[in-house]
Amino acid sequence: MRYGPMVVILTYHKVLDPCPGERPDFYTVSPRRLDEHLRLLRSRGYRFLTLGEAVDAAPPDDACILTFDDATADHHETVFPMLARHEVRATFFVPTEKLDRPASLTRAQVTEMAGAGHLMANHSHRHVRLDRLPPAEIRDQLLTSQEILAALTGERPVAFAPPGGYCGGKVPDIAGEIGFRAVRTMRWGHNRIWNPSRLECLPINRHVDERRLSNLIGGRHAGLLGSIYSGKEALKSILPTGAYEALRGAADNLRKR
Repeated sequence: MRYGPMVVILTYHKVLDPCPGERPDFYTVSPRRLDEHLRLLRSRGYRFLTLGEAVDAAPPDDACILTFDDATADHHETVFPMLARHEVRATFFVPTEKLDRPASLTRAQVTEMAGAGHLMANHSHRHVRLDRLPPAEIRDQLLTSQEILAALTGERPVAFAPPGGYCGGKVPDIAGEIGFRAVRTMRWGHNRIWNPSRLECLPINRHVDERRLSNLIGGRHAGLLGSIYSGKEALKSILPTGAYEALRGAADNLRKR
């Protein structure tokens, strides 16, 4: 059941099986889990779009936009062929300084994935927190990434996601000046009002099984999600980044006891 019109944007990070004895990162999901998610979404009749296909007009309320952040190597090794099997296109947010590094996408893979119809989008160049940088540095981070991705894909990216979801300060204004037509934040929500300049998403973590995903995409607990997000953003604004990540890790440990 859905609770009113909405456009679902799901945000994934790494898609990997953990090494023996190793616990995965909070936002790492297994390939099997991603496959289950795709099967569930297809069974519900969702239409999969990239953000590039959704910027000119509000997409239909049965649209689902999959986004993958950080350009890790598994996005080509695991996600890319899985999406092909399910005939799904997605949006990949790429921090361009990481390209060709160990455990990251290569430039050739970015070109290949773009050629297959996926949107390779801007995630800044160095993947640093942008809202605390001077305007000139924010602009340089975004423009450097634009130039690299345009050279690899033949098109300047139309979509941007600020690293860590930090979208305050001068970031929105500069993103608008550069010409991004879609900005995906990390604000939890269902896009009941289509606002491409500040898109909400449902961040997927390793605890989201089929039942939880079904509840999320159905719009259940939307008010609770909003409250949790507001509290999380308040903590992020007053804590150093390292302290916030440590607190989130401690909460994850408590969850599994």
